[in-house]
Amino acid sequence: MTNEGVYRILIDNFNYEDTRKAVSLIGGKCLTESSGGINENTIRKYAECGVDYISSGSLTHSVYNLDLSLKAI
Repeated sequence: MTNEGVYRILIDNFNYEDTRKAVSLIGGKCLTESSGGINENTIRKYAECGVDYISSGSLTHSVYNLDLSLKAI
């Protein structure tokens, strides 16, 4: 497999085993990123699959906003 200018491949919504296989198939020819269903409980297992980057939406999915503007003054 040649990368033909591909910088990074997103491995999205893969389980651990499939992520490990994908990283192996890519073989370091470009960077890899894993995302989809990754949270604080699963992040270590995905990191152990050998990906270069991990994205986790769970960091922002349950955050409540708070308006700290000074409009009321």
